Amino acid sequence: PSPIDTRNKELMADAFSAYFLSHDNGGNMSTPEILELHKTAFTIGDCNFESKNHHGTPSQRSCASMWGAMQAINGSNERRNVLRGRKLDDTTTTTTV
Repeated sequence: PSPIDTRNKELMADAFSAYFLSHDNGGNMSTPEILELHKTAFTIGDCNFESKNHHGTPSQRSCASMWGAMQAINGSNERRNVLRGRKLDDTTTTTTV
């Protein structure tokens, strides 16, 4: 896979994990825990754009995790149901991370 493919998959994984961990019926993380998740995502970002292992810049990773968490927190779906991966992925077509 190209560096872009790797990065996009990793950013989607950041968004999916933050969504699940922030959802009431997922990880049900508290606000301080969610903020720590965003800081961790930022910390593990890299700027090795040409590397096949490039997983996104610090800002991209933090933004992806924030976007995922906000999907759960803002109730863009029914709060009681955790969206399946395909459904959450469909919402990304109109959102830039």
